[in-house]
Amino acid sequence: MIVFTVVTAVFVAAAIWLWGHAGDGSGFQYYGQWIGKEAQDFALTNQDGESMRLSALRGNVVLMTFGFTHCPNVCPTTLANLAAICNGLPPRERDRVKVVFVSVDPNRDKPQVLKDYVGFYSPRFIGMTGSPDEIAKVAKDYAAYYEAVMQQSQVASNYYTINHSAYVYLIDQEGRFAVLYDNDKLADHERMTQDIRHILASGG
Repeated sequence: MIVFTVVTAVFVAAAIWLWGHAGDGSGFQYYGQWIGKEAQDFALTNQDGESMRLSALRGNVVLMTFGFTHCPNVCPTTLANLAAICNGLPPRERDRVKVVFVSVDPNRDKPQVLKDYVGFYSPRFIGMTGSPDEIAKVAKDYAAYYEAVMQQSQVASNYYTINHSAYVYLIDQEGRFAVLYDNDKLADHERMTQDIRHILASGG
């Protein structure tokens, strides 16, 4: 039986309201919503089948999002936008930006599946998965919503889709959850790039 823990949309909205406050004190106007809270560390399994902690990426800017490889449109668009944003950075800055895709579909998204999926967008992207309980814990810590919905027109028991939130979390070099983006903001690559370069220049 497939079981997914759901963080409700009400909780998401409340958490974002509580997180948000004034900017970073530099006077810079972020395109996304400034958060400025410590990012919760976690350990999941990466696309190479190895245990990996978020804190292993300390020293880099991390762009993290939640999704699943069977996603029909939101996840492909998100990853394509993130790839374009990263590729638009100068090489020295690009090397200091890591994109992390956390699967909310651990039953289907095994490491090799994730490796093939994120690798299509960029060989530098990191896919992460884990047990349903591990994923639920990480999703709760980041107020990410997801819910499995069975497709009644199909007889296969594993034919389902997942409704999920599509935020992108910018975590700075010091491991601080710095900026939150709604998915629709990703289409403006120039303004996303300005935020990323400002964080890179500030050193976290």
